[in-house]
Amino acid sequence: MSCMFLLFDQTKCFFQVFEMGGIRRLFVNLNRCFTLNATFRIPLTPMNLAIRLVPLFVSPQRWCDPVLRCANHTEASGPEKDIIKRRSFLTVSSPDTVYSFTGPKLRGDHLNLCIPINKLRSAASGVKEEDNVSSSQESLLLVTESITCRLHCFSSCFGSEERGRIELVARLEDLTGPEPIILGMDRVEVRCSATPSRDINRLRDRLLSKSCGSSEGPPATAKASPMSGPGRKNLMLTSTDSSANSQ
Repeated sequence: MSCMFLLFDQTKCFFQVFEMGGIRRLFVNLNRCFTLNATFRIPLTPMNLAIRLVPLFVSPQRWCDPVLRCANHTEASGPEKDIIKRRSFLTVSSPDTVYSFTGPKLRGDHLNLCIPINKLRSAASGVKEEDNVSSSQESLLLVTESITCRLHCFSSCFGSEERGRIELVARLEDLTGPEPIILGMDRVEVRCSATPSRDINRLRDRLLSKSCGSSEGPPATAKASPMSGPGRKNLMLTSTDSSANSQ
């Protein structure tokens, strides 16, 4: 299977993507949707494919801590019957999503979302040709699964800016065997606040100031996408290795 990649679909939602120093950060308002388009090729070998989303703390001291809503935002979630879903920092619109505190190759009991992929539906919407594809993969359909997501807790609820940093890990998995196989993975930092534009400006100023004060080479450059309008931001999910399997 070729590598899988995610796209931020900015034609349907309002958010900002800020990139600097090779780190991508997604800034979004509380309870506002953003769409991830997971694109990959359906293999000829039968597989039980799923996409697993795992919010994780960036700080090594909190790697084993699950990312859960604070008490205030848990109560504000309304009469949600799924108790685990009520605690989840991230929710998606797919009704078949399984919210769980267990999962393959995770550090600790992280609340994660497992989204099954409907291969028949995906195949019906797939395309068979793409530029720069090796001949061995030309016969495999290129399909896209759109995932509408929401964040339900402010990043400030998790502590200071550095301590409360959160990244969203996306994994393409094969659940056919007794032990799931991770086929692709990528990650992006996410920050939920009431004022994404202000937070981006503050972060840009702080990082540029830190870069200018460093003696290690020229200052880094920063760029941010608009809140709305056409455009997509690629997130490549490369083939997994030993480090990827530990997340």
